[in-house]
Amino acid sequence: MMNKRKPIENTELVQATKTGDHSAFARLVSKYQQSAYSYACIMLRDFDLAHDAVQEAFLSAYYQLHKLKHPEAFPAWLNKIVKFACHRMIRRRDFRSNSGLQIFDDEKAQRTPDQLLEDKERDKFVLDTINALPDNLREVVFLFYMEERSQEEVARYLGLTKSTVNNRLHLARQKLRRRMFEMVKDTLKNKRLPDNFADNIAEIVRVQGSIIEARIKSDQQPLLFDQWVLADQSPPDGPRFTVIQRDVSGRIKLTSSKSHGSIRAGAKIMTTGEPPAAQPLDKFLSEIITTIPKPETETPKILESGIKMVDLMSPLPAQGIVGIMGTLGVGKAIFIKEMYHRLRAMDGRLLIFYFASQWEAISVKTLVDREPGFPADADGSLETLWLVTPEATDPESSLPENGFDTAIYFSPLMSCRNLYPAIDCFYSSSRLLKPGIASEDHLEVVRRIRELSSRARRIDHDPLFCEYVANGAYTRARERYRKESALKLDSLSSKDKIDLARYKKIEAFLSQPFFTAESYSGISGVTVPLKETIKGCTAILDGVVDDLPVEAFTFKGTLDDVMKEAEKS
Repeated sequence: MMNKRKPIENTELVQATKTGDHSAFARLVSKYQQSAYSYACIMLRDFDLAHDAVQEAFLSAYYQLHKLKHPEAFPAWLNKIVKFACHRMIRRRDFRSNSGLQIFDDEKAQRTPDQLLEDKERDKFVLDTINALPDNLREVVFLFYMEERSQEEVARYLGLTKSTVNNRLHLARQKLRRRMFEMVKDTLKNKRLPDNFADNIAEIVRVQGSIIEARIKSDQQPLLFDQWVLADQSPPDGPRFTVIQRDVSGRIKLTSSKSHGSIRAGAKIMTTGEPPAAQPLDKFLSEIITTIPKPETETPKILESGIKMVDLMSPLPAQGIVGIMGTLGVGKAIFIKEMYHRLRAMDGRLLIFYFASQWEAISVKTLVDREPGFPADADGSLETLWLVTPEATDPESSLPENGFDTAIYFSPLMSCRNLYPAIDCFYSSSRLLKPGIASEDHLEVVRRIRELSSRARRIDHDPLFCEYVANGAYTRARERYRKESALKLDSLSSKDKIDLARYKKIEAFLSQPFFTAESYSGISGVTVPLKETIKGCTAILDGVVDDLPVEAFTFKGTLDDVMKEAEKS
């Protein structure tokens, strides 16, 4: 299906690419990208997978170009590579099963979740409609409407007469009702690859220890955790560089667990399309922390976020380093979005390390790059570095000695009980919880909560619930917790009942609706001053609100809000 015109020009471009002329290869990509994309769409029947397959195919073609003995055969040779990439993508489909249909323009940033869902459903309908056509009709529909080629060009591609192409287009229109046909035509036109698809290359501008900073040549924002390699590397067996940050100016930061050796500014890098690779945390993290300028202040000061659980149990520094750890599906990425919403314009600077497992990285990648309104990784006073490491889920990785001023651990043991933010205060810490930085009232409440937490966890421990959570059986875990909580009360002493009830009220009171999750939860976000959080927790610990039900404390703001809710019931 590739274009067979102008073999002399193809020969010249291939020869120039072999000598290291990147612009020549970019011209080849521009010339054949839509044909390759149409072919991939036909094979994969998925716009987004087709985009990934074409990107992978062109990268593979670049590295294997030295094997092409007859440059005039480039179109047919590329066609085979695209076909192979599509078969690889089909085998990988389960691994990428959460991949949605991507919108290739900036409008997605302004669209609501409902609008994005509507777009996705429309795209699926269009693909299903096209895929229902016979193969010979589907080919001409893709070529004519997605590539916007004339009937004569389509005829030359397929080795058919113009009248045959015209008849097949006419038959396709007949099989599709007029309204459906217009939708198909518009969708294919909008799903064309961007004109700057060939420019997906970056130039290294700075090398600092284990961190590489590069400038993107196109206006396309690379995806988090993308794997990049040196463009002059052939075959591609050298170091991989993982994207860990994108800023609003078109620069990206990348890192690698291997030595960067002789890499210098000015070198070109390009994406590989490979899945995220996990890197060890210990040496890797210490090198990054050493490389990145650390925000410091002579007088440590607590930065109030208005998030009760954070401000009380893991207070943030006005300037410093914050680590975010935990498992997949516990709200970590939404927490980052909320932090930017609340703290972007603050005085000071926070450097946030977000740690993800290899599996979580796929979901985070999809959320961060497709969630409308998700902030840039370096915006205002906040800066986030996204790192893939096997230690991301290890509670011990959140210990203060790992170099964090504040470490926040998210746990499925909390999310399974619908407690959000799902922060486990038992494994979270902050260096600001010291006399002279935190108030005496603050430190006393934290001490009492930790003591109560230790007792309550022993009382409430359920091995089967923990086993369900460990195996990802979250629905069964929730059902188990609800049933066992009611049955267990009968076997407890009076003191244990009181301790457990107060602890559950503390947990519920420290839950809180987020501003950035309003469209999903239907609950308006709230900000609570630290003094109000201390006041509410003190009342619970002192037994002042023992007569109120636990439900009255969930997803509320201050203690006054809890009292009002209790009065309603």
